[in-house]
Amino acid sequence: MCIPVKGVKKSIICDLQKDIFFDIPNVLFDVLNVNKKNKYTVNMLKKYYNNEFSEGIDKYFNLLVECKFGFYTDIPNYFNDIDYTFNSPNNVLDAVIEISEESDFNLEAILWQLEELGCIAVEIRYQKNTPIKEIHNCLSKFNESRIKCFNLLIEFDPEIITDEFNALINDIKRINKIIIYSSNNRRLPDMEFSNRFLHIDENFCDPAINGEVTFIKNLLSYCEAQDSNLALNRKVCIDGAGNIKNYISHSQIFGNIKKDKIIEIISNGEFQIYWKLSNDLIEKCMDCQYRYSCFSCSEIYFHENKYFKKSQCNFDPYLNKWYKNT
Repeated sequence: MCIPVKGVKKSIICDLQKDIFFDIPNVLFDVLNVNKKNKYTVNMLKKYYNNEFSEGIDKYFNLLVECKFGFYTDIPNYFNDIDYTFNSPNNVLDAVIEISEESDFNLEAILWQLEELGCIAVEIRYQKNTPIKEIHNCLSKFNESRIKCFNLLIEFDPEIITDEFNALINDIKRINKIIIYSSNNRRLPDMEFSNRFLHIDENFCDPAINGEVTFIKNLLSYCEAQDSNLALNRKVCIDGAGNIKNYISHSQIFGNIKKDKIIEIISNGEFQIYWKLSNDLIEKCMDCQYRYSCFSCSEIYFHENKYFKKSQCNFDPYLNKWYKNT
């Protein structure tokens, strides 16, 4: 499924099946958008523009067909528009939990709360060294839960027993990925499931771990991004001190897991404000052609009746240019 998205300077076609972008000029977006309801033939489109764009229409349409972003058909009525409404029965879609030296809360109890809320994916960030057997014992109790995916961040430790890691992955099928941080080009030996391990050199506080911007390109995420914040919608995060937030790096605290229930916090209308702040409502983002695929956990602030992201990405939609990290 290929969907054109217009930016202030340039547009893209987002292929939600192949997970790729294809750059197009804004004038081509306008041509495609005019025929969004499939009412015009190619010749009718040319006449609509008084044949001013006829050569360009032939050139770009043939290119789209060649690149398999479109095709010619005599039965356009068979290809009706899709309902892009996002619906989910889950109160929480995903969560991030941080375990640090000051953490004195019960991880298992938190996971059961999330399970009851329908949480699908949980990322657990271990800032302190935690025995693999302890992790194994906790997560093994969720093999038949509604939590479908666990991602773990664990600090590199040359004393880790590889067999314990292998047993963890083998016994707990819902572990999707284990990220070993602070590796400094070192690797744990004899890993049976190497495709589910990722060694990175960054430390725990590095922005690469606290994650700013990535792209997600599929139909479900595209639908969600139409009127929700793709990164923050139905997300709940708990930092090492037990503070409940929209995201780990955010400054605003809504409660503490040691005294508050997650359901009580997320039911608060103030907590849900970020959930519905789609990129269409945020300055700069609203003008970007990547806005429906952009996964940014940035804190959002309100200033002079406008929303802004506190952490800006390296793309300038007004110049259609990427800048290197500084």
